[in-house]
Amino acid sequence: MPTPEEKKIIDQFRAEMWKAYTEPRDSRHRYKASWYYQMLEDYRPEGTAVHLIDGDEVTSGLIELARIRMLHCSSEAIILRPEYRIPDLPSTPERREKARRKLFDNFGYRAPWDDGR
Repeated sequence: MPTPEEKKIIDQFRAEMWKAYTEPRDSRHRYKASWYYQMLEDYRPEGTAVHLIDGDEVTSGLIELARIRMLHCSSEAIILRPEYRIPDLPSTPERREKARRKLFDNFGYRAPWDDGR
């Protein structure tokens, strides 16, 4: 059972995952990631992050976020935030490393908040 502080962090993570849909959509690029939206609806933010990060594929959505210079909105970048390293979120060391490699190896991107741990 998460502590009250952890509950706030979980809520923050969920909000940030939803913002990762709305921010590109509402930007000048008008990128509407319908597939990502459907995943959030079907799998919730935690399941969406697990699915996208654990998959070996570099998705078309990730490629599009790189093209419009909004990789900070990717699940891969979000999971690298140090505050999300709590037991009830999918930010395991292995998942963080996979996200880090996917972003850097494919796009040369390092999330500014990533401390490498």
